[in-house]
Amino acid sequence: MGSGVRAPGGGRKSNNTGTQVSSLTRAVSPPDELLGEMAVDAWRRTCKILINRGTFEMEDCYLLMEYCNTVQLLYDANQEIKNDGLGDDTAAGGQKLGAAVKARSKYISELIRLSVVLKLDPNSRVRKKQPGDNTNSENEFDEF
Repeated sequence: MGSGVRAPGGGRKSNNTGTQVSSLTRAVSPPDELLGEMAVDAWRRTCKILINRGTFEMEDCYLLMEYCNTVQLLYDANQEIKNDGLGDDTAAGGQKLGAAVKARSKYISELIRLSVVLKLDPNSRVRKKQPGDNTNSENEFDEF
């Protein structure tokens, strides 16, 4: 009979048994819905990264389009802040944060969320090693 106590590490093993291969091997041309040149540039760069990692599928195109459009909107907000400054004058003579600063904050949050979903964030890069990155199975403590 089981005592109801589980051994540490006794959980379900991960399904990551091999290298992931994308069904897409070439970059998809940028859609017309992209908002500007920065979005098109982000599309081309990100497509290449995702295909090289073997994680890009056609279903990801909608999320990638939103990611790239957010890059464009963030770029536009940064340009507006650069040209107009951080704040706007109030009727009382003080200053408040400008609309571009508030929008920039929202765009950064959205960009981070989308990058996590697309596995473009640093944590995903650490978890997903490239095939052949660490072919030797040395332990850092082997020399001791």
